[in-house]
Amino acid sequence: MNHAHSAGLAGTMMVMLAAALGLSEPPPQSKPDQAKPAEPPLLSGPQVSAPVARTLVQLDAQGRFVRIEARPEQAALIMLSMDGSQREEARYANEARLTAIGGLLLDNLDLAIESAEAQEAGKGERTGELSRQLYDKFDPEHTRDPLLPALEKLLEPEAQKELHRLVDDYWKAWIDWEVRGSKDKSDEVRKRTQNRLTFGMFQQDLRQAYERTLRPYRARMQAINQIAQPTDEQKQAIRTIMLDFIRETRAQPTPEQNREAARKIYEALDDGRRQKVFESLLMRLGT
Repeated sequence: MNHAHSAGLAGTMMVMLAAALGLSEPPPQSKPDQAKPAEPPLLSGPQVSAPVARTLVQLDAQGRFVRIEARPEQAALIMLSMDGSQREEARYANEARLTAIGGLLLDNLDLAIESAEAQEAGKGERTGELSRQLYDKFDPEHTRDPLLPALEKLLEPEAQKELHRLVDDYWKAWIDWEVRGSKDKSDEVRKRTQNRLTFGMFQQDLRQAYERTLRPYRARMQAINQIAQPTDEQKQAIRTIMLDFIRETRAQPTPEQNREAARKIYEALDDGRRQKVFESLLMRLGT
């Protein structure tokens, strides 16, 4: 095979590799400056009727506290009368928070990836330690209701009071439930319980942001490793290429950056593994 033909085949393969890895287009990102950000599932909120006395507190048939899926301040806002523009602003507030947490992950990429890998390996304690580091970086004050300042601006003073009441009542009932079996129900214990629950909610937001920001790239690294079955050295080289790619592009790559990443991955493999990838890509094209 002459040099020109070999170079042409390599070029074709890298284009195909970029497409197969999803590097031809960046993963979908939600930006806070979008005109109509996608409504996150959490904003669907709990299915609550409009009782005379509004409350987020619910008990099941066995009298157990029912935790709502949304953040309490989100769910409380849904219970109040809002027009279309207010709902749009509420969605924007949640989108902006998740985008900011996504930025945190990009700014602390090694920490974020290690946390994800620890979770996948079932190392719960280590996952918690790493998540706590990200939490301290993002919100040193450990804010209980981080969306509340943005949401209350959408309401008139009386509605703001009702929003705060709904949220406070929910937290009180939730903490009451959590400490129900404890002999010590002091303010200190309740504060520690609130901090634990608040951290848990941040972890939930962190998982959402990770799924949107980094999960697509992790999936692509896993795909190329499964196809090429690289050596440990090659696997580490691919990992480094992808992490450098994410850092440089901030998960918003240009077509040129996509092609360059594919080229580097291609060159990190030996001829035999390049052939495996090429054959896999041909099979995909034939399906």
